Formats: sequence, structure tokens, C-alpha cells
Amino acid sequence: LRADVVAGEAIVPSRLAPEGAIGVAAALDPDERAVAVPIDGHRPPIEAGQRGDVLATVDPSLVAGRNPTTVVVESARVVSVAEEGITVAVPLAGVERLATALATAVVSVVVAPG
Repeated sequence: LRADVVAGEAIVPSRLAPEGAIGVAAALDPDERAVAVPIDGHRPPIEAGQRGDVLATVDPSLVAGRNPTTVVVESARVVSVAEEGITVAVPLAGVERLATALATAVVSVVVAPG
């Protein structure tokens, strides 16, 4: 199953994970990838199933008076939360941008509506 079900709920094909998919991979849409965002000990009050914006902050001296923080992925679906990080489902179009942010900036996840 791709998501939890409640007693008596009908199980339809769209709720089933692809054959052989387990764990986090079972919760992903075909056009998504799971990316882990490390936490520095300050985990936001967020849970799997919620949405979060992924932000990247660079050293302010590198951006000459511009805002050092940018939104890398908007309204990413949280697929798991652990002490060491938050795993988010990212559309394919945002995976490279998030990977670059993880390598070059301080990345954080903030709770988003929805």
C-alpha cells in the first residue's frame, strides 16, 4: 500500500504501491524522488504526511545585499521523519536543485499548509 488505510476503506489500484516497492519508495509517485534533509538538532514540528517548504541559506556575504535564503522546493510531501533528518518527496524537476543546495548551503524544512 502507498498509504495507511482505515478499517472498512476500499482498497483501489491507485492506493497500491508498484510491485516490489517497499519502504519510502512505495510512497513515491513515479515522477518523485525521496531526498533526505539532515537536521542539525532543531527538528521542526512536522510529521510524515504533512507538507514542508525546503529552504536553502547561503553565507550572506556571498549574495551582496540580496536575501541569502531561497525556497528550493515548495510544499514537498514529508515521507518520513527521524532524529537525523526529514525525508521529502521531491518532483524530478527539483531533485538536482535540492542536491546542489545540500552541497552548498544550510538546508532546512519548514512546515507548510496543506
